[in-house]
Amino acid sequence: MSRFRVGQRVRLARAMHPENQGAEGVVTYLGYIPAFSITPSGLITSFDADCMVYFDRPLLATIKGVRRRDCACVTGHLEPILDQHQPCEDDFKRDLDRMLDKEEVR
Repeated sequence: MSRFRVGQRVRLARAMHPENQGAEGVVTYLGYIPAFSITPSGLITSFDADCMVYFDRPLLATIKGVRRRDCACVTGHLEPILDQHQPCEDDFKRDLDRMLDKEEVR
């Protein structure tokens, strides 16, 4: 299971409203937020949450049609968006050669 951090990009994997499924955003707060309390962004949440996410697009937040970009979430409903940058084989070989030269293994 991945641990989340503030500033991490995430995707909503399990949404209460189907149209929100797959929405992407950034974690802005980590910590327990009890139901019917005021969140760090000044909202009142109707469920226990453990993070706040600022989404790239407004999400349907309630049955009344309210749309918000900053939402309380449960990390169990999120999946991390991992960095897609992979070092190429040439970069890896060059860095390994430098390390071996520096350590005088050769």
